[in-house]
Amino acid sequence: MKDITNELKERLQDVERQRNLLQKNLERLTATEDSLRTLLAIEEERWAEQQPLFAGTQSPKPERGRTPLSRFFLTTLKEKPKSAVVLSKEARDAGLLKDSKYPVRATHFALVGMKQGGLVEKRNGVWRLKNGDTPSVAGRLGDL
Repeated sequence: MKDITNELKERLQDVERQRNLLQKNLERLTATEDSLRTLLAIEEERWAEQQPLFAGTQSPKPERGRTPLSRFFLTTLKEKPKSAVVLSKEARDAGLLKDSKYPVRATHFALVGMKQGGLVEKRNGVWRLKNGDTPSVAGRLGDL
């Protein structure tokens, strides 16, 4: 019969090394966890202090019309679908594009952004609310 004492001692030392390595990793993870908990507590405290600044501005669904121009378009398009040229004229008459050198261009980019946000769509050359709040218009009223 062979003496395996030395092999068992080596195996035991290997297990002890692995346990020590795991213990060090566990200590590092615990330190990281503590740091993250501290940062989270600081951030929650900081956020709670800032909440009054934002009271009433947050909603569970995306905010419709973040800019005065897009809010104006949303309100205007509730009446009926309109071309970008008509929307541009109405926005300019309302004083929203008075300083713009290219009001139709500004209108177009605002509408494209609103389209990408899922608020409006362009059909038959006119812009309308995406959710169908406005009656449809037959034919093209204009296009950019």
